[in-house]
Amino acid sequence: MDRHEVTAADQMKKACRSVDPVTSAITIAALFLMQDEQPRRFAGDAGFTGTLVRQYRLPSGIARGRTYDRKRDKDVGWFKSLPLRVTAYMGRDLIAAYTPWLVHVRKADQRLREKEDQINRDLARAFGTEEAA
Repeated sequence: MDRHEVTAADQMKKACRSVDPVTSAITIAALFLMQDEQPRRFAGDAGFTGTLVRQYRLPSGIARGRTYDRKRDKDVGWFKSLPLRVTAYMGRDLIAAYTPWLVHVRKADQRLREKEDQINRDLARAFGTEEAA
């Protein structure tokens, strides 16, 4: 088996043990909605995958390290990065695992947007500010 896949599975196992699955699902859904709303926020698919994996790992504490800086006399936190192939495998597996949830959230978001658009059109019509179509 590919060592990068093993590392990705190990990281996902560690994150699953210490983070509420609902929190993970909401975080992942929020990132996908952000990507839909602001696609330029992410440099590309690899950038989005990296952000997705980072945000998935952050609540568990496995993504952060801490060292003591003697010059500043305080603890310094830093992010523990993963190799690109590990990130790619984790992103692939996270997207596959959460796809049903993401489809549901995107449909709910679309319904909400349509409802808001209808309310805005109704208000514009009621106040006579509707532009001629």
